[in-house]
Amino acid sequence: MKSTLSVLLIGLAVTAAPAVYARPQLGSKEYNSLKKEALRAVATRQYGTLRSALQSLAADDSDRVLELMADLVTAAPEVFEAAVEAAASMSSDDVTETMQKRIERGGTKPSEKIFYVEVAARRGGQVAVDALNAAMQAYKRQPQVSRAAVQLIESQKLVKCVDGLIDLLGELEGSRDEDSLLTTQTRDALVGITGETFATAELYRSFWAPRKAKFRPVTGKKKSWEGTSERKRPTFFGSEIKSNRIVFVIDVSGSMHAADPPPRQRTGRSGRGPATGGKDGEKPPESTSRVRIDRAKFQLAQAIKALPPQAKFTILAYSGAQFPPGSAQGGDPDALLPPKIGGFEWLQIWSNKLTTASDRGKSSAMGWIEQLKANGSTFTYNALRAAFEVDGADSIVLLSDGVPAEIDRATGGPMTPDQILKKIEAINRFKRLRIDTFGFDGGGRAAIPGFGGADGGLSEFMQDLAKQNGGAYTPIR
Repeated sequence: MKSTLSVLLIGLAVTAAPAVYARPQLGSKEYNSLKKEALRAVATRQYGTLRSALQSLAADDSDRVLELMADLVTAAPEVFEAAVEAAASMSSDDVTETMQKRIERGGTKPSEKIFYVEVAARRGGQVAVDALNAAMQAYKRQPQVSRAAVQLIESQKLVKCVDGLIDLLGELEGSRDEDSLLTTQTRDALVGITGETFATAELYRSFWAPRKAKFRPVTGKKKSWEGTSERKRPTFFGSEIKSNRIVFVIDVSGSMHAADPPPRQRTGRSGRGPATGGKDGEKPPESTSRVRIDRAKFQLAQAIKALPPQAKFTILAYSGAQFPPGSAQGGDPDALLPPKIGGFEWLQIWSNKLTTASDRGKSSAMGWIEQLKANGSTFTYNALRAAFEVDGADSIVLLSDGVPAEIDRATGGPMTPDQILKKIEAINRFKRLRIDTFGFDGGGRAAIPGFGGADGGLSEFMQDLAKQNGGAYTPIR
């Protein structure tokens, strides 16, 4: 946060070579006053003040304000929605032209492009179509921008972007990104809009060409791409892994020593899925042990063994530690925690970068998994922070058996569920990683304030976390 903010403040303070902007509606004095107010609000984390300043700045209806807003949300993603709403209210030709140019330009930061794409989508019409089609073409260098665009196209069911989706799928087929999250999302978007599950872009193109002029998007229950029998994906506790650029984040806190009761015998089909999680009728391999950490290690090893050679992955195992007296507060509250606190290694990292799923890589991972032991508390938020730092990843697979036990380093008190969700949302705003969550259902922990239910609120928290970040929650029984 500090480095981003410093760059922002220095960059906006330089006036030696100002850009030439057209059609400003605010006078220089009023504009400069609002700009200073916004910068001060970012520096002091006064997000209510910043949201108000953004609304006032929108009255300028100019590209100078559009670019200022892009800088501000990069430093303070907490106000992203307010900035998008304010920017979308600006409708001058200069704003529209600048927005499209910045999306198409290779040198624009991914965070800024995502902001511009969201603004264009909120504006709607041809502005949205042009921006989203341009954003999809950024996938080679800035896949997070393309993922944001595809998500917006699917959510709004933009028929005019189907040609762009088909073109993107055609480019991804046969490439190193064929099994990436972007490919899965592109297929899901095509299924969601057309209702058809064709295996290739060419089949989609043949279907689409004679129908697109009068086509209406499908309605009803959302469909998704199920894959083909020839291309089965690896699974984790019975649920399909949706990408081949994965960070596994595994809880090894002390409560993972607990042993779950034997699975209940069931007859017929049930809406709850098999005892180990996943879809009905697809019972995955299971450890003979019912101890949670044994089950987690077994399933993790099975998933990694099944990864195709072109996949890349890493593993983080986390618990939590006691802060030394007086050390929980101070410094940058958003800085990454060190892996060791008070001499206890709460975060174990197999590799700090994605590693190819070769036989050698898998063998190394198996040995590392085997030595994992359960101890400590549950720093889920800080473990996810570390996972977000893995370059090139597009998916996180998170397993836990307990609610987060995080310290708010700004206050020294416990972090609430809503705080954690909002912080993860802000971090993932410009990364667009999918987070799939897995929780031991009925974890047996006592309920704590802010969490309800027999498992202390774990299921609710993990469901919210997955839904907020484009993933799915799988209960483990």
